[in-house]
Amino acid sequence: MLVNKIISICFRCILMTMIIGNYIYFINYTWLPISMKNNFAWIIIFFFHLIFILMLWSIIVTSSSDPGQVPLYWGFLLGDSDIKRRRYCLMCNVFKPERCHHCSICNRCVLNMDHHCPWINNCIGFFNRKYFMQMLFYMNLQLLFILTVNGKLTVDIILQTVRNRVNLKKEMNEYLAFILVYVLDICAAVIIALFLKFHLELVFQNKTTIETIDRKGVGFESPVFYINLS
Repeated sequence: MLVNKIISICFRCILMTMIIGNYIYFINYTWLPISMKNNFAWIIIFFFHLIFILMLWSIIVTSSSDPGQVPLYWGFLLGDSDIKRRRYCLMCNVFKPERCHHCSICNRCVLNMDHHCPWINNCIGFFNRKYFMQMLFYMNLQLLFILTVNGKLTVDIILQTVRNRVNLKKEMNEYLAFILVYVLDICAAVIIALFLKFHLELVFQNKTTIETIDRKGVGFESPVFYINLS
């Protein structure tokens, strides 16, 4: 348990470092100085903050919301298949519905569990999977916005460095740092885009990450259940 907590803290520290670092890099070192000479930069700053707030909101909601608990008095009826009887959690002392799994990190059974996300230290389940998808979307949108508006600046810096052969150590270090952050943002955008694509496919196919891993690529139909509310 201690190792899991340390790993979770490390993941969250990396995530917060990336978010804060990108904010400082984009606002303080790039567009605030430009806004002193060009008023159009304030429009860029406004839309950046709009996406940034939506991204922070989705991260907070995903990490703080309950992924889903086993319904009260869930069990099986006489005549039900033996599968329901076998799905009993010895840790939580409850019968588990289909797609409900026990998370060893959270030490609880999660309804319709998709996976445990170490970046936010919370499970992704029935009630917060929508927020998780929104979080991936806004994170990717934020990175794409940064890459788009900073693209021309990065190209200008590279051309200026090549043509003028900048020798000033301070200026060269600033240029290299700017280009390095831009490259890191490209890598992060590609990774998050692939992750978002993977989870969108799971949503459209009515599957979960655990089911996909357990089946190891073998085709299957996810169970569909209907609840009689009458």
